[in-house]
Amino acid sequence: MSEYKYRDKVSGQWISEAVVEQRILEFVTRGTLTPYDFVLICENKEDDPKEKKMIREVFPKAEDHWAMLRKIRVALNKLWEAQLDDIMAIISSGLMSKSGEKLRRCETSLKEFRQKFNLEEVKDEVKRLWKNNEDNEAGANFVQNEIDYRSRSTDPLKFDIRAPRSGVKKGLLSAEDFSEKFSFLEKDLKKTNLNKNGVYVFHAGEEVTYVGETSNFGKRFKEHYDEQIKLANEYPPDTTPSEIEDKKWFLHDATKLELYELKSSAGTQSRSEFESLMIFHRGKPESNYKPRDNKKAGISSAPVQVALKIIEAEIRELKSTADGK
Repeated sequence: MSEYKYRDKVSGQWISEAVVEQRILEFVTRGTLTPYDFVLICENKEDDPKEKKMIREVFPKAEDHWAMLRKIRVALNKLWEAQLDDIMAIISSGLMSKSGEKLRRCETSLKEFRQKFNLEEVKDEVKRLWKNNEDNEAGANFVQNEIDYRSRSTDPLKFDIRAPRSGVKKGLLSAEDFSEKFSFLEKDLKKTNLNKNGVYVFHAGEEVTYVGETSNFGKRFKEHYDEQIKLANEYPPDTTPSEIEDKKWFLHDATKLELYELKSSAGTQSRSEFESLMIFHRGKPESNYKPRDNKKAGISSAPVQVALKIIEAEIRELKSTADGK
């Protein structure tokens, strides 16, 4: 299978490691490369490139990929340009001002474009593209890729949650068993040098029962404990799940816990965004892609809603420099 080298857009040099066709088409789709850029063709990883051809000649479908996101790409490129102009105006005002006069003056049309930029039009275009995408796995790939991108190399930290000494593992626990089980979890968590914030995932066996986010793991788990000990006092241990269908009880039957501390570079709303991604990723289709005890949280059944939330946050930042509202 042939592999391909392309010119790095930062250095202008050919990359050292060749990539497969899918990677080239991915770059073309999002605009990193154009159909009119060139690739060096390698018969395999060991061979030196033997010929150079335009991408559109090697992959005729590249032009369709390029056109797919063109409308969105043009709008976002102009928004980038408008933000850059605003930043440069800040810098130049410091150099050019006289007697304290503030000379910050952005190019008028870019400033107006930035102020009037219609986020809803972009979101509608994204929805149209996703709706017309015949690859049903595209949404799932988006979610998994985002999870991988935002996770640290050490994520997740995993804990096996010990059962109380009575041996009861399923269903609601008695107040005594529940308190003992939670004390075991607290002790295990204290042994680990945790950051205080991130996203957490509770399992009961192989089923994910709850996903949440917090600025303080220990404090949040204690809040869950205080809420769920009431169930132990209100209902007998043999209560069936259907009898507490509207209650959260994931600490009672928890067997595993995952903690994601996340990359610091994952964005200003990284925890809430990651929580939504994980809720969808670990939820079931029959429960609207939400784990058992995520009663009100989460997103709609279409993964595009996760994408739109992230896109909205990124565009908001592009518009947020000083008076670029």
